[in-house]
Amino acid sequence: MNSTPHLFSDDLRRFIGAERWKFAATLPDWPHEYLVRERVDRRLFERVVRHIRSNGYEGRFYEREIRYYEEEALVYWTIGAPVEQTVIINRCRKSESQLARWASCFVPDDPRIGRILRLEFAGAENSDVSETH
Repeated sequence: MNSTPHLFSDDLRRFIGAERWKFAATLPDWPHEYLVRERVDRRLFERVVRHIRSNGYEGRFYEREIRYYEEEALVYWTIGAPVEQTVIINRCRKSESQLARWASCFVPDDPRIGRILRLEFAGAENSDVSETH
């Protein structure tokens, strides 16, 4: 994690707080929610993605390297596609993050994870987002 974290700006905090995050029902063992670029203000969405990537820390989700960002007991992340092709921003409670689960020795083994990560990484703009979450 960055030693001097930069918090979300007020306008990004308002954007994040005002949007309706969707629960990822297809991964109940990994409770999290997400925003889809096409359903929100694209300019603010991209600014959040850039903030996560600039101010976050390197981590892993199973075998995939991911950049995570923490603020106010929530962990935010995207799946490595270039910023302009990123279609999903995810978030979960810090207590539900993979880092917290590794620390508590509770990491579900879910065969769907690889498929979901591949779709998100590919910038699933042409696929139905409901398939991935």
